Amino acid sequence: MCPSRFVQVIRFIFLLTLGLIVDGYKDGLYSTETDFVKPLNHETFQAEVINSRPGLIWIVEFYNSWCGHCIHFAPTWKQLAKDLKDLVDIVVVAAIDCSQSVNVKPCRQFDIQAYPTVKMFPPSEMSERLEKVAVVRSQDIQKIKHNILNFVTDFTPSTWPRLKPLEKMEDLWQEKGIQNAQLFVIFEEEKSLTGRQVVLDLRNVSGVLVRTMVKEKVTKYGITEFPSLYKINPDSTYTKLAVGKNLLETDRLMFVEHIREEVKTDHANSLKVISERRQGDFGVKNRPANSVHQINPKVHVLQPNGTKVNMQDLESALHYSLRQEIAICQTMDGERLDTLKSYIVVLKKYFPGREPVQKFLVKVSEMLSSLPKPSLTGEEWMDQLDSLQTKEHYLPEVIRWVSCQGSSLQYRGFPCSMWTLFHVLTVAAYTQNRGQRASNPKEVLSAMQGYMKHFFGCEECSKHFLEMSQNINLEVTSQAESVLWLWRSHNRVNKRLHGDESEDPQFPKVQFPPKSLCNTCRDDRSFKFREKNVLPFLIEFYSEKEIFISDDLETFHEENPEINVVGDMRADSKNQLDWWEKKQRDKDLKQIQELRLRKRNRKTALEQSQPVAVHHTDNGADVKEKARALKRGMRGLWGLTQLDVSMCVVFYIISTAIILLLYYHFIIRRRMNPCKNVKTVM
Repeated sequence: MCPSRFVQVIRFIFLLTLGLIVDGYKDGLYSTETDFVKPLNHETFQAEVINSRPGLIWIVEFYNSWCGHCIHFAPTWKQLAKDLKDLVDIVVVAAIDCSQSVNVKPCRQFDIQAYPTVKMFPPSEMSERLEKVAVVRSQDIQKIKHNILNFVTDFTPSTWPRLKPLEKMEDLWQEKGIQNAQLFVIFEEEKSLTGRQVVLDLRNVSGVLVRTMVKEKVTKYGITEFPSLYKINPDSTYTKLAVGKNLLETDRLMFVEHIREEVKTDHANSLKVISERRQGDFGVKNRPANSVHQINPKVHVLQPNGTKVNMQDLESALHYSLRQEIAICQTMDGERLDTLKSYIVVLKKYFPGREPVQKFLVKVSEMLSSLPKPSLTGEEWMDQLDSLQTKEHYLPEVIRWVSCQGSSLQYRGFPCSMWTLFHVLTVAAYTQNRGQRASNPKEVLSAMQGYMKHFFGCEECSKHFLEMSQNINLEVTSQAESVLWLWRSHNRVNKRLHGDESEDPQFPKVQFPPKSLCNTCRDDRSFKFREKNVLPFLIEFYSEKEIFISDDLETFHEENPEINVVGDMRADSKNQLDWWEKKQRDKDLKQIQELRLRKRNRKTALEQSQPVAVHHTDNGADVKEKARALKRGMRGLWGLTQLDVSMCVVFYIISTAIILLLYYHFIIRRRMNPCKNVKTVM
C-alpha cells in the first residue's frame, strides 16, 4: 500500500488544518476575519471574476505582498472595502497576490507591470467585457470611489437602478413600476456624487424611486439651487424638500432623511435609515459570511543572519526575478526586451553562483541573442527557461530566504535578496575589471536601472530608485564608485523607510555596516562613515569567497520545518522530488503515452485495414493535453507516481511467487512423501 505516501497525505491534511486554525485565514496582506477584502487566487479569479455572475462589478487590486508601496496602500484598500461592504451584492472589492507563482497567469493576462494596480471589471452580461476593463489611476480613497461610481454608472446592468441622469423629465414616467412608487429627483452639478449615492442607498426599498438630473438640463424648470431634492407629485407638480450645502456626506444623509419622512407610513418601516457613516460610505447590505479565502501555510521563522551573504538568497532572488517578475509580463519588446538582454548579460558575467547556475545563465543569454523575432511573451519566456533546464545547467526551482527571511511573509524576502544580489554584482564587476580602463563602471547600475524601470514589481520602490539613479552618469566614474554609489543609495533607502509600515518590526532598518561588522567604518566622534574604510569592507563582505553555501542547497526537502515555504512550494504538490527527477518522470510519462497511442493507432488501422499512422506526442496539442491528463491521473491516487505503482506491482508478483513456493515446499511435498517413521499407537 506504500504506507509512507499515505502518512504524507495524512500529515499534509493535519498541517493544512493547523494552518487554518493558527493563521486565521490570512491571505497575503488581507485577512478574511478582520477585513472586507475578498482574496482571490488563479482559480477563484477565473471562476468568480472572469466567469462572474450577472449584475456584479469587480474591483480588483493586483498587489505584491512584499512590495512596500502595497503595504502602505493596504489600509486604504481595507477601508475602501469596509466603506463598500453594503454594496457587496453589486460591487465586490477583491485582491490577488501576484507575488505567488500560482497567480502569474491572471496577473500576466491583464498586463500588470506595477504594484499595486487597481482594475475594474464590468458585469458579465456586457458584450466584449474584458476589453472594457478600466484602471484606477489614483490611490486616494475618495478619488477611487469617484472612479468606481463613474464606472458603475457607465456599466449599469438592467437589473440595477438607473444611475445615469435623466435627459428630460418625461423620461421619468416611462420607467417600470412607477405607478406604485413615490418619485424623487435630485438636481445637482454634473460631477456631483450625491444623487447617485442616494439612489444606491435606497435601491432595495420598494415603493420609492429616486433619480438625478444635472444642472444644465433643468434651467427651464426654474431650478436654481444645487444640489436640491424635489418630490414629484401625482399631478406632475413638484415640491422642494431640501437644499444641500455641497458637503457630500451631509447632503446625502439629509436627502435620505427627507425622503424617509415623505414616504407613507406603510412604506416607512421598509426604509433603511442611514446613520453614523464614515464620509464617502456607499452602501446598504451586509457582506455574506461565505467569503472565499486562501491559506498561507504556517512556517517556521528563521533568524536572519546579517553577518554573511547566503547563496540560497541569491539563487532565490534569481528564481523569483526570472520566473515571476519577468514571466508576468504580457509582452517584451523594444526597450523592455533590450533591458532583459542587458540584465541577463550582467548576470552571466558577474553572478558568482555555482557552476550549473552560471552555465544556465550563459544558455539564457545565448537564447536571447538568437531570438527569431523582436518580441517575446511571458509564456514564451517561461517555455524557453524550462527547455534550457538540463542536469548540467539549471536554475533550482526553489524560493527560500535565509539571511533575508523576515518575521512574516510580507517582510524582507525578495527585496532584501535583490539588494544583496545588486551589491554582489557591483563587487564582482569591481573585482573582475580592476585596473581595466576599457571597462564600463556603470554596466551593473545601468542594468539595475532598466530592471527597476521595466520589471520590478513595487511601483513606489521603482520610482524612488530611478530618481536616485538619474545622475549616475555624472556620479559614477569608476568601478569603486559604482560599489560606493549603491551602498550610499541603499543606506538612504534604509533611512527613509526606518519606522515605515513596510519595515519588519523585528529587524528594523539600520545604516550599514553596523559597528559590530566594521569597527573602523565610522568616525567615533561624528559617527559619519569613513568611505576609505567602507570600500574594502564592502569588497570583502560581498566577495564570492565570503558567500555562504549550505550543505542542503542542492536538494530542497519541503517537509523540513525550518524552511520557509513560498508561493506554490507545497509538500503536497512537490512530493520531495527535485526538479531533475520531476523532469525525468515527465519524460517517462510522455514515452508511455506515445507507446499507448501507437498501440491504439495500430488497432484502429487493423480494424479499418488501413496503414498505421504513428503520431508523436510532440506534434499535437491534443496529444500533449492527453499526456498531461494521464500525468494528472497517475498523481491522483494517494499522490502515487507511475514508478510507485510499478514497484507495488513488482513486489506483489514477487510476494505471490514466494508464497506459492512455500506452499509447494511445506504442503505438496509433504503429501507426496509422508513421514515413514510415524508409529501407530494402539
